[in-house]
Parts: sequence; structure tokens; C-alpha cells
Amino acid sequence: MSARISIDCTRPLIITEDETKESKAWGTLFYLTRPHHMIREIAELVELSKSTMQDIKAKTDNDGSPLLYNQTGCPLKINEGTEGHLKRIFREDPFASYKEINTELTKLDIFVCIEILRSTYDRFDSKSYRAAHKPRLTARHRKSRLRWTKEHLNWTGDQWRNVVWSDELRSCMEGSKRGKRILRKEGNRYDERSILSTVKWGSDGAMA
Repeated sequence: MSARISIDCTRPLIITEDETKESKAWGTLFYLTRPHHMIREIAELVELSKSTMQDIKAKTDNDGSPLLYNQTGCPLKINEGTEGHLKRIFREDPFASYKEINTELTKLDIFVCIEILRSTYDRFDSKSYRAAHKPRLTARHRKSRLRWTKEHLNWTGDQWRNVVWSDELRSCMEGSKRGKRILRKEGNRYDERSILSTVKWGSDGAMA
């Protein structure tokens, strides 16, 4: 048995003779989350080749798990403490993806595969859905639209036919939440916290 200790990390990495491919993969992920480590250094720490370590990093970025082979069953690593972290992330940012949630857990030295995250949120009665959108309206906007609606409530068909309609609509999703999915309970699609606001015009938008 040999112990290797990183200068930037107080926790030693213990490598035993029966070290498995899986534990080395998780060990690599552990060091990838620590600053000031170069790929070559991490490869030496976990006794893997540089190319294998790069593959592990790429797979972790894509799938949320560093394992390079098909799993026969993802180990259950969810306890009450981890569930508490998952519920906190859910409360603070329901738009967080499974990959982003996994990254947050990794920072806490909690390593869980994406499949376990999905099944855990299933137990919370929450699933990933495409987020609903609605225009961001101020109180003034709402009053103006209501007034316009009342003024045109009794218009005849002839009056509406004299209106020139345009099929162009330019709107902008807020920030980086464009095309986001949301973790929510069934039936909560139009809850205030589940909706993405859109604004007319803006510096970056789409024409329809």
C-alpha cells in the first residue's frame, strides 16, 4: 500500500494493490475538483496514464460520471445529508441541470451518478421539464393591456379586418436561461418560480 499526498490537498489519496478502475476514476474526479492541479500531476497521483485521465475528464464533463465502462449498477450514495443538499439546490435554483447539480455535489466530496440523481428527484416527485415562458410585465403593462382589451371588446368583424397584422415577433430570453429545463412537480408548470421571463426586443433575440 502506498499513500500519496498532494501539496494542495490535506486529504491523502491511498492507493492499494487491489485498486479498481472505478475507484481510480473517482479519485481522478476528486483531484479534478481541486485547484492548481495539472493533468500530468493528477495522472501521476492516481497512477493512470495522461490520455486515460483526459478521457475520464471528458466523460465526466459530458455524463456527470467518470466511469469509462458500462456499469452493472450505480452504487447508491444518497443519504439524508446528501438529500438535504439536493433539496437546497432545488430550492435555490430549480433551473439547475443534473450535470450542474452533480458538479455542486462534487465540490462537497459527494460523488453520485446522474442516474441516481434522477431516481432521487423522482422520489421527491420532481422531474425535468421544458420551462414555460411568459412576457415580463410590469403593473403599468398589465393595466395598459387590460384597458386596450376593454376598448376593443365589442369590435365587429369588419373593424378587425381593417387592422394590418404583422407576424413578426422579436423576444429575448433572459440571460443564459434560454432553452432551459426545470426540475418541478407535475402540475406546477405555471407556478411563478417555474416560469422564464421574456422581454420584447433586447440586444439578442429571435424573429418569428
